[in-house]
Amino acid sequence: MMKTTLMLVATLGSALAVPAFAADSHGSTERVEVRYHDLNLATAEGTSTLGRRISNAATEICGTADVRDLAMRNAVNQCRTAAIASTQTQVAEAVSAAQRGQAYAQANSSIAVSR
Repeated sequence: MMKTTLMLVATLGSALAVPAFAADSHGSTERVEVRYHDLNLATAEGTSTLGRRISNAATEICGTADVRDLAMRNAVNQCRTAAIASTQTQVAEAVSAAQRGQAYAQANSSIAVSR
C-alpha cells in the first residue's frame, strides 16, 4: 500500500510541470506547461498552489545562479519575473472561469510558462 502511494505521488508530481519544447542550445527549457486540472481555482488554496507550480516552472526555465555571481543572479531574477508575468492573462482567465463555476478541472487544463 505504501509503495503504491509513493508511486502515485511520484507520478503526479512529474505530471504537473511538463516541458513543452526541447531544450535550447544552452540546455535550458524554453516553455513548461503547468497543469491545474486537480486544483479548485475558486479557492485561495487552489490559486496559491498554482502560483507555486508556476514559480517552480519559472525556475526550471530560467535556472539558478550562484549567490556570489550578482550579474547572473540579476539575469535569472529578470528571467523568472518575465516568465511568471507571461502567465498572468492565462491565470486570470482560469481563475475567473472557476469562480463563475465553469469547468476548470479538465484533463488538458494547463498554463504555459515561457521565457
